[in-house]
Amino acid sequence: MSKISELSDGGSLISSDYLIAVRSGGNVKVRMDQINVDQVDLGDNEFIRLGNSQDLTMVHTSTQSIINQAGIGDLLLQKAGTTKASITANGLEFPDNSKAIFGAGSDLQIYSDGATSYIKESGSSDLKVQADDFYVFNAAGNSVMISALDTGKVGLGFAGVEKFKTSSSGISVTGTVTADGATFSGAVDITANVDDQLTLSRAAGNNRIIKYETAGVSRWAVYADGVAEAGSDAGSDYQISYYNDAGVYQGNALTLTRATGAATFSGTVTADGLTSSGDVTLGNGASLQIDD
Repeated sequence: MSKISELSDGGSLISSDYLIAVRSGGNVKVRMDQINVDQVDLGDNEFIRLGNSQDLTMVHTSTQSIINQAGIGDLLLQKAGTTKASITANGLEFPDNSKAIFGAGSDLQIYSDGATSYIKESGSSDLKVQADDFYVFNAAGNSVMISALDTGKVGLGFAGVEKFKTSSSGISVTGTVTADGATFSGAVDITANVDDQLTLSRAAGNNRIIKYETAGVSRWAVYADGVAEAGSDAGSDYQISYYNDAGVYQGNALTLTRATGAATFSGTVTADGLTSSGDVTLGNGASLQIDD
């Protein structure tokens, strides 16, 4: 091992030489290979300090390793001269299109392209978010858009007001439901307040139908018909239709004309009484039978 005094001979340090600086509290040993440093050995709590003001320091305590940017400016992490991340007063920051990547196959990626932020599962697995209670807020943090609670309830909001929520018995919707179709496998209860209503609405010239079936085969239908509304209250008359066992349409048992309110029956009418405040008209070939 070379002594410090031997450095005055004009020779160069070789890789097997050590330069030892003695100071109070411990030694610093530096191995030299020509002018390159192959290895720097420091003990616990001994610092490497860089910069005129010693802004950047590196140290290992007995339990932790620390890289500290203590002066003005940020600590930049670069690849080929391009900053991929920086440690600022705000925390760990990534520039646009620089990604935080997780997994051996770069499966999970978190990044921003400057216009949109992404959390991307790019592998073949699932993206799982685990929490007892999970909320999605607006950017201001004052309006819940989605909630999923440990109780099982899931809610969807609009402008901070919950409009849709699940429960053990099904779902609850506050407001109007607009759909292009619906199928129910159980009972449907409609509980209305005063003046609320169930509305079937389509453009004139289209049937608006409520149908009754047995095991998927048509039996009865009630509907406002698709006759065009050509003025003078014509069209959209109310019909009650009947079907045979095969579900084939047989005709209209009753037609209520919207223009006059008149009722037309296509078959026999049996009643235990009849009161008329006007004329009773029987069609050709019809008869009126009065039994005792």
